[in-house]
Amino acid sequence: GTQNRCTRSSGAEGVRGGLQHFWKGYRDAGWGDDEIKPDTGGSGGDWGHMGMTILDSMDTLYLAGLHEEFAQATQFVSKLNFSSTEPHVHHSFFETTIRALGGLMGAYTVSKEPILLQKALDLGERLYKAVPHAGSKRVWPAAEVSVSTGELVDSGWSGGVILADVGSWGVEFSALGAASGDLRFQAAAQQGMKHLAQVAATSRHHLIGMFLSARTNRTTTSRVGVGGCSDSYYEYLLKMWIQGGKKDDAMLQEWKDAMEEMRAGLLRTTADGTTYLGQSSAWDFATRRYEEPEPRMDHLSCFVGGMLALGHHTVPADRREAWWLPAARNLTQTCYEMYQMTATGLAPDQVEFGSGKMEPPYGGDPVMFRMRPETLESLFVLHRVTGEERYRQWSYKIFEAIQTHAKAAHGYATVRDVRRPRSGHVNTQETFVGAETLKYAYLIHLPSDVLPLDQYVFNTEAHPVPVQA
Repeated sequence: GTQNRCTRSSGAEGVRGGLQHFWKGYRDAGWGDDEIKPDTGGSGGDWGHMGMTILDSMDTLYLAGLHEEFAQATQFVSKLNFSSTEPHVHHSFFETTIRALGGLMGAYTVSKEPILLQKALDLGERLYKAVPHAGSKRVWPAAEVSVSTGELVDSGWSGGVILADVGSWGVEFSALGAASGDLRFQAAAQQGMKHLAQVAATSRHHLIGMFLSARTNRTTTSRVGVGGCSDSYYEYLLKMWIQGGKKDDAMLQEWKDAMEEMRAGLLRTTADGTTYLGQSSAWDFATRRYEEPEPRMDHLSCFVGGMLALGHHTVPADRREAWWLPAARNLTQTCYEMYQMTATGLAPDQVEFGSGKMEPPYGGDPVMFRMRPETLESLFVLHRVTGEERYRQWSYKIFEAIQTHAKAAHGYATVRDVRRPRSGHVNTQETFVGAETLKYAYLIHLPSDVLPLDQYVFNTEAHPVPVQA
């Protein structure tokens, strides 16, 4: 009825206002910087000076109808010269792929501006040097790459290779290959995922250890999880299957097998009926099953509800598992309750289940709200898949808490302690605020024929790319 239409547009308008605040703050406080300091202005985190906030947020501006702002961003990109980014700054291959290449591909997908594909191809060529391909001796993508010089650095902070880093670049490379007609990118992406399937086959497990050996296809840890270090690999198994036109049956099966192991090893329900994903577990060779998982959950894992709902929505009925959608609903409800249980209405970075019920962490960094998008993402997908209005209401409630506690003079800051309404800010703003957090908060208010989930996939930074015919 009319009432529904009004609430929808007012929700969209509210979030659009937040996006305008974010963009104006960035433009005034540090235009061209990779990140800004949201409370004080001035330059924040460094990605080698490629205007990462611009690249990551452009498609969101376009989708929100902020065409003047989008034109400013396009103007910036048209003058961007990747050869003049700082030569001695090595960027995470994974983060540069999902944020910069993904951002350019997402902006090209929604706007069809030719310059965006041109720049994506330029960046893609530079990133291609870092991945295993015909004629290269690499086992995995390099951990870090200098975009200007092509210099590669092999292992990052973990000493080995991180599963999420080497398992989450295929959506972007495949999209670039399809849009440009350059098949090398798709071939490399397919090869990368096949390589990980070999790791699973060798270890006989479909949940893969979080860290891999840099030079062989073996894992260096038996710890598995679906939070930090692992998360987007599992997401990309499903999304690359959808993106490729649902043809790669082995990839779908690998995802399904991983989900069964996640259910066995990580998915738990407390005595009071709260469903959660334990932070990590390991295979116990003596009992031949997964150990009881650590009784805490990362907010990062909150994407899983959306992923399972997307599986329910896209996998043919005869291949679909009956538990996916109920688990998606239950997990996403838990993630919403992470917000509702605190004095600020914002979720901590982690919650504890050691006492048998959900509690905020006892202190330290996990009490922060880092403007993370995963719950808003799952609410968006569940709303699309079920049509249920409550998911939209929950999303807007989270957005209102963000407006109350995280809004800063020049954007949105990390909230220091979600348990204390006046704890203040940490003066940082990640580029994913514009790419993901505000995008998912906004899209849930739009009609479902905007970027329908069977025609587009969102990369792990919320950049939409088309499903290939």
